[in-house]
Amino acid sequence: MISQSIKLNNHAVSLFHLGKNAEAERYLNKALLAYTIHKNESKKPCIPVDEQQHQQHPQHQNHPQHQQYDPLRENNVHLSHEEKGEKQQADEELRKRVTFKDEGEYDDEGMRIYFEPMYIPFATDHDKEVICETIFFNLSVAYVWTKQYDEAYSYFTTALTSSTELKKSQETKCEKFQGPSLVMFLHNLGYVNFIQDRYSEALSNYSEGMRVALDTNGCYDQNVAVCLNSIGIATMHNFIKDDRQGTKALGFFLEALGIYEAISKDMANDKNVATVKNNIGRVKVILGDLEEALALFRDVLKRRRMMYEQDNLETGMAMFSIGETLELQGNDNEATKVYLGFLKSVSNDIKTLKKARKPYLRIHAEAAIMLNQVGNLAFKRCNLTAALEAYELGLDIERAVYQEEDESNMLVTILNIARIHHLQNDIFLSLEMYEEALSIQRKTSSLLDISTTLVNIGRLHERLENFISSIQAFKAALDIKCEELGPKHLEVSTLMNSMGLVFCQKRWYAKATASFEECVCIRRLALSIADRDMATVLYNVATAYLETDRFDDALRTYKECLYHERSNSDSIKSDGVISTLLNVLGTYICCRMNMTPRCVTFKKQ
Repeated sequence: MISQSIKLNNHAVSLFHLGKNAEAERYLNKALLAYTIHKNESKKPCIPVDEQQHQQHPQHQNHPQHQQYDPLRENNVHLSHEEKGEKQQADEELRKRVTFKDEGEYDDEGMRIYFEPMYIPFATDHDKEVICETIFFNLSVAYVWTKQYDEAYSYFTTALTSSTELKKSQETKCEKFQGPSLVMFLHNLGYVNFIQDRYSEALSNYSEGMRVALDTNGCYDQNVAVCLNSIGIATMHNFIKDDRQGTKALGFFLEALGIYEAISKDMANDKNVATVKNNIGRVKVILGDLEEALALFRDVLKRRRMMYEQDNLETGMAMFSIGETLELQGNDNEATKVYLGFLKSVSNDIKTLKKARKPYLRIHAEAAIMLNQVGNLAFKRCNLTAALEAYELGLDIERAVYQEEDESNMLVTILNIARIHHLQNDIFLSLEMYEEALSIQRKTSSLLDISTTLVNIGRLHERLENFISSIQAFKAALDIKCEELGPKHLEVSTLMNSMGLVFCQKRWYAKATASFEECVCIRRLALSIADRDMATVLYNVATAYLETDRFDDALRTYKECLYHERSNSDSIKSDGVISTLLNVLGTYICCRMNMTPRCVTFKKQ
């Protein structure tokens, strides 16, 4: 049965590398079951899994009692900020964007260094508890990759609290397979705590892992550097709460870099060196040392290009950091060039992954955030093609990473794509994206956000001359706005005007007139001065009167419309509208006098 457990474990690891994570998880559970059956037959207990602990929320579980070193205990003071000018505030927001994800999280490849599952060599002299620990470790890793963090937490803590072999394996060195180390379990448990916002627990795990590594192999050890890097990340995360944590995080990163430089046999191609240097660059951005940060990011890009045959996601992310730093320096032209290089790099990597059918798990969700930011800059510069490409690549990653478990992460990207398709007159594609966004919003968003998307859907249906569908969308949005904002809100009046225009196209002039009149009524209450938007609505209601032969009402309303337009005639465009109104008025005055209709333009008084 031991050999069966090893076979099942190794088959699961192979499935994992093929991206079949759910299937790998199933085989690992089979391997654990086979091992448990063997242990029961041998009258020796396997590592127990307390079912009550397994179902309990991690925050209420008993954490393993390790000696704790908290690198943040001295500096937990929240420093207040003085009010900043607009430019300085924008720079600060960009610096935060460089360092953290949207939700304040920062994920780093150095934090996931121990998340590769382990094969068990076929041999007859394995310590049986080591086999069990390895299966537990692999199962925990599988749960992390599938984002079942509570399950991962349970298995990591169970192994740490129940296994004596993990502790003994740190004190002995031999050639036979020893399975995962205590440092690996502690470090991965720290990651699970970090990703679930339990930062104090994460720092304790990382610090304890570093202490174990120091006691076992001394300071010049890769495990020590790995833990220092992760402590630096967790400390950098707290920069939002305490400005001094930026300098403190820098110290951890520099110490980790010093260890890597001392032990590395090939500095130029050491991925860990590039990772830590990238983190140092991020801290430099936080501290305002932009030139130094730029030099570090360029060094990281150079190193990563030496490691890979062609640009990919890793080189692309280094390009992105360079682009953001250039943007902070005000060098927008150079930043745009670098961003486009980033876009090309990520695009090539995704196409390669698709063709090879490799798992998307090596693509960070952070890359999708970066792609959205590149799309935003391209959109700002009116480069809709580049913006669309960035957004679509970002969505491609988000669909693979989040799938249906967290669709809200995809919502902003979908709405951005819908907007660009609309601007490019790709009405069907825009409608498709807005409808997908609506289905997500119904589960995750506020009613007002839903109403905004319904309005966009209504306008697209109007352009496609699907007037019934347009009216239905507008009516659904109107019901929400009336309920949330009140029936006399200006947004309600705007929507009434839109509905009136659709009614006109259906030649339902009575309904159109009622909608326009309600719109005018709301605006009269809300606006006390002459308003150009009021002129638009008055023009529409006058036209509706005209279509139903209410000439006196039409003439009176056109005159009021003219008053509002002339009160706001501060541009050539407005003068053009006034000329049109004068022609309309002149035409219908002629009609009323039984004269031949002709264009008459009144002079300005």
